[in-house]
Amino acid sequence: MFKKVIDIIIKLMIPFVILALITGTAKLFLDLREVFKGPASAGAFDTIVTNILSMFVLINFSAERRFFCSKI
Repeated sequence: MFKKVIDIIIKLMIPFVILALITGTAKLFLDLREVFKGPASAGAFDTIVTNILSMFVLINFSAERRFFCSKI
């Protein structure tokens, strides 16, 4: 019973993770304009690094999901 409930919850979360990755990638490319647009790119660089790290967290969550499912 527990395994079935966890499996359903994880299957419901997969589309949201994929949507978040697609949105994060689009935001990364849109924010890349600011790096090339202004003379001071330090602030824009911080934004790019933040976006990349956020996407890394989502990818890592996806990998943890596979690990968790294999242990149950």
